[in-house]
Parts: sequence; C-alpha cells; structure tokens
Amino acid sequence: MSYQGRSFIHKPRVHAPSERERKRWRRRMVSVYSAAHFLVDFACAFLMFRAAAGTPDWYLCVLLYNFCAFATQMPLGVLADQWDRNSLFAAIGCVLVGAAFGLRYFPVAAAVTLGVGNGMFHVGAGVDVLNISEEKSGALGVFVSPGAFGIYLDFPWKNTGCWG
Repeated sequence: MSYQGRSFIHKPRVHAPSERERKRWRRRMVSVYSAAHFLVDFACAFLMFRAAAGTPDWYLCVLLYNFCAFATQMPLGVLADQWDRNSLFAAIGCVLVGAAFGLRYFPVAAAVTLGVGNGMFHVGAGVDVLNISEEKSGALGVFVSPGAFGIYLDFPWKNTGCWG
C-alpha cells in the first residue's frame, strides 16, 4: 500500500494576509493605541492635579511621577525588549494607571503607580507603533497627538472640585 508521500495529518493552508488586510490591521492597532494614549495621559494629569495637588507631598509627588514616567523608560525599554511583549507591556501600563485611582488618597503611592504605568504604556505602545510604521511618520503622529490632547483637556478640570 503506497501513499505516495502523503501525510495522514491534515495541514491547513495558511495564507499570508494581503496588503489590504495588513493596512487595515495597522490602522486598527494605531487607532486603539491612540485612544489608549489619550486616556492614559488624561488620567495621569487628572489624578496628579486632583489627588496630589495641594497636599504637603505635592513636590515629592511631581518628582516621583516624573522620575517613574520618564527616567525609567530606558530600563523599562530594555526589559520590554527582553520580554518581546510590547502589547503586554502597554496593557500592564494601562492597568497600573487605572489602579492608581484606587490609591488616590495616598498621593505618593498614586504618583509612583501612575508614573510606572505611564512609562510602561509609552514604551510598549510606542515600540509597537514604531514597528508597524514602516519608516513613515504618519502612524507616529497619529499615536502621539492624542496624548498631548489628553493632557491639554485635563486643565479645565484642575480646579473644579469634582473629586474629593
């Protein structure tokens, strides 16, 4: 009985996505990261100005937030490169930013949590967007601008007294 080299194991054909499918996927990815960027930056500015402003630890909170959000991006980037899970890094950053709202009555802990979450999100999402940008700047501009807009929109909330 000869099977002429045929295998009994069914191997489904895997086709490469078309260029149109890849572009659609890239647009969706950049759109999701852009919306998350807006929310992360808005949430960070909102919580810093609402929970930490006016406390005796305000200057310490600003220092720790900025250190954790910006100075730790290089070591976080090295860690993200070793893990090679950029979207997971971005998701953990979003979770940490959300968790900081639970710490709002502990301003120093909230500032550190916000800073680490912000840094992780920017490293993970930024690298993912860079990887799909194909050496073009359009995707990066679409990703970066909502974050700046989120910070800008936070300022009207800063003195409203809508948070305890």
